[in-house]
Amino acid sequence: MQRPKGNCCRPDKCKLPVYDRRRFQRHQVFDMLPLKLLVTEHQAERKTCPICGARNKASFPEGVTQPVQYGPEIKAFAIYPNQYQLIPYNRTGELFSDLFGQPFSEGALFTANQACYEALAETEQDIKQQILNSSVIHCDETGSRVEGKNHWLHTASTLNLTYYGIHPKRGSEAMDVMGILPVYTGIAKHDGLKVYFKYTNCDHSLCNDHHLRELTWVIENEEQTWAQQIHGLLLDIKAAVDEAKETSKTRLELEQLMDFERRYSSIITLGYHENPFFEVWPKPKGQRGKPKKTKARNLLERLDKHRTETLNFMFDFRIYSLTIF
Repeated sequence: MQRPKGNCCRPDKCKLPVYDRRRFQRHQVFDMLPLKLLVTEHQAERKTCPICGARNKASFPEGVTQPVQYGPEIKAFAIYPNQYQLIPYNRTGELFSDLFGQPFSEGALFTANQACYEALAETEQDIKQQILNSSVIHCDETGSRVEGKNHWLHTASTLNLTYYGIHPKRGSEAMDVMGILPVYTGIAKHDGLKVYFKYTNCDHSLCNDHHLRELTWVIENEEQTWAQQIHGLLLDIKAAVDEAKETSKTRLELEQLMDFERRYSSIITLGYHENPFFEVWPKPKGQRGKPKKTKARNLLERLDKHRTETLNFMFDFRIYSLTIF
């Protein structure tokens, strides 16, 4: 930030000299300097020896290889909105035309992105190794489009680092290629996708953000008591952990843990009463396989089967530190 420049506004009618600057009232206006491109021309001198006739030419600075080219600063400026702010190629070019009066072609942006990717190869591996060394990581996957086709963006992250992998598949084939879960030995926190549990060399924890969203749906659409109660219980546990952390405690009291587990079991039992599951026999004509379970029943069974992975954040505060409730 540049140092503010002064602009003294004097009264129109008063002719007295200024003796005390403390009489000034100050208003500061923050604004931008005009945006414009800086063009630097490099000239390589050529000389011919008058004795031997040899031709000699000076070298251009490193990186200056073309008669006309973009410099490293403008390339970095173009990569930032495209890769970090996710502005498409064509709109990034429009941005340059609007700001600088100079377009930035999609081909030039692609080349700049490729060069940046290659330059960050060592950094990428360092991020991956730090994630592998972390005691708790968060794994997720979401749909994405690559050249008009469906792909899956897989992530593994800590509070400060994220490793990305793109793949046509959602399951273990993609996770194996990513190369983190097959060798990770800490605690992997995720949304409960079955394929995650294939990796038995690490412990697992389920994301209660997902649970709270699903429970909210059951509460609003099915009006089930168990969902309301377990939603409240998870928030009660969170509040207890928050209070313990604020007082520098590293664990909850045994009585608290036993009470939370008792309440959890009681609510799961209530859930089965509110969501009985039975097969209709004989099956309706044309129906194959097992009858489809409701969303509420599926959620209930997951919370029952994986109660350890759901509640382990109250036993291990490292897990909670990565939880975004």
